[in-house]
Amino acid sequence: MVDSVEWHSLGVMSAEGMSLRVGAFKASDGEVVEFSSEVLKKIFSKVQDPVPMYLTHKDAGTGKPRTVLGHAVKLGLEHDGDKIHYKALMMDPTFKMMYASGYDDTSAEIDPIRDDAGNIIDGTLTGIAVVPNPAIVGTEMKVAAMAFEAPASNPVGGIRLTGNRIEKTLLENGVPVDKVASALQDLELHFSKQFETAGLQKKFDASEAALALACAKEKDMNKKFEDLTKEFETHLGYKVDQLVAEVKTIGFASPEAVVEGLPVQQKIAMLSKIKENMIAQKPASSPSVGLQGQPPALNAAKQFEKDLADLGCTQLWSDLHAAPKEA
Repeated sequence: MVDSVEWHSLGVMSAEGMSLRVGAFKASDGEVVEFSSEVLKKIFSKVQDPVPMYLTHKDAGTGKPRTVLGHAVKLGLEHDGDKIHYKALMMDPTFKMMYASGYDDTSAEIDPIRDDAGNIIDGTLTGIAVVPNPAIVGTEMKVAAMAFEAPASNPVGGIRLTGNRIEKTLLENGVPVDKVASALQDLELHFSKQFETAGLQKKFDASEAALALACAKEKDMNKKFEDLTKEFETHLGYKVDQLVAEVKTIGFASPEAVVEGLPVQQKIAMLSKIKENMIAQKPASSPSVGLQGQPPALNAAKQFEKDLADLGCTQLWSDLHAAPKEA
């Protein structure tokens, strides 16, 4: 009996892999979530209908329309309850392009149930997102189709164009028989380059994240340095005020006027010298005479003059010379 129906094969692709396992992971919103073996068993037991395979987590839980690439039509639970696997049919032609550009992992979408302490004790699998950067390691998809398959030997996770149906399509579109082999090679090279670009993009994204982290650390260090600098300058200001008060107590009328306009550390150095020399000039109850017959107060005055010269303030000596040097 002759078949009176003319069939046209569509570009449906199949995908399979692991979508969820036991452990603690960072969700797409940044929250750390943890799944136990018992929770995975409960989630698996609730799956009754095909699970939608979404393009990324964008608009998840918002009620907005999302791109559905296909559906997981079979789900499996490992005997120890540690992993949930899926097998899906991907009908949306967008999937081929996204898979070739690096969207080759999956990320489960769970509606969790928590206890009073916030721990996940149950949940519902609401979808599986196709993503380039999953939170769970080991969620790479294995893809097969009428014209595409994922070879295990390909170290970059690319796709390999295969045999009869793609050859038939090329011939139907006017490609000469003797050019089909080279056309297949060109297509394979095209997709290989797409995978290479996707891999470089992942490396770039990782480098960009590392650079952002380094910049944040540098900014934090600069902030700490600024805070310490302000704290040090405040301390120096207190030191200047303290020395001004002490020099006034000894008998110097306006020491703040003498050091006005100088850098704070030079103010401290000069006020310290003024204090030191004022104390040295203050006579004891019974002034003694040095070995050369010169009163100690005169020696102190000369030392003070030298100290001011060392500080680059020789003009101050004339202002200070009138200060009493002995009783």
